Amino acid sequence: MPVPTIDWKKNRVKLIDQRLLPGKMKFIYCRNARDMRAAIKKMNIRGAPAIGIAGAFGMYLGTLKSKSRDFQSFYREIKSCEKYLASSRPTARNLFWALE
Repeated sequence: MPVPTIDWKKNRVKLIDQRLLPGKMKFIYCRNARDMRAAIKKMNIRGAPAIGIAGAFGMYLGTLKSKSRDFQSFYREIKSCEKYLASSRPTARNLFWALE
């Protein structure tokens, strides 16, 4: 049975720690943009498409609990989150594509 590399489960992102493959199967759970940035930076998630998807999930996690009351402040939050996540892997084109 196939196991998804990255998945949304119970209000968090579940991803395979790819650093341990093929010897061991372990999952990492990201609850916020900080967790996702760490997973991308530490290379827990690998492969261009998966990194892009992780970035998109990271954007969602980063704005999920926004307290913004207007478009301008929400837009600033989004741009801040985008810059924060992009700094995790500055050469990952799929990450930038997903964040943009």
